[in-house]
Amino acid sequence: MLKILLQTLFIFTLSFPAVSDVEEFIQPQIDGMALDWCLTFGSDCGEPVAYNWCINNGYSKPIFWEKAKDIGEHTPTTMLKSRDTCYNKSCDGFTTIVCYRKAG
Repeated sequence: MLKILLQTLFIFTLSFPAVSDVEEFIQPQIDGMALDWCLTFGSDCGEPVAYNWCINNGYSKPIFWEKAKDIGEHTPTTMLKSRDTCYNKSCDGFTTIVCYRKAG
C-alpha cells in the first residue's frame, strides 16, 4: 500500500511544471531616473540592458522588455553601466522589463 501511495505521489509531482519566479519592473529606474535603453551612450542597447537589470536584481534572465521611445527630454534617463544621464529628446528608456528565475 505504501509503495502505491509513493508511486502516486511521485507521478502527481511530475505532472506539475517546476515553479518559477517572474517579476515585471514597470518603468524601471536608477536612483529615481528612468533606466536608459543603452548601457553606455549608443552602445549595447535593449537586450544587454534588460539582461544586466535582471541579473542585478537577482534574476536569471529577461523574458520580455519594451522600449519607451524619445523620453529623455521630459524624463531623463540614466545608463546602467556608465551611470551617465541623458536629457535629450532622442534618449530612450524602458516601459517594462520582465525577469525570470527558476525557483529553488
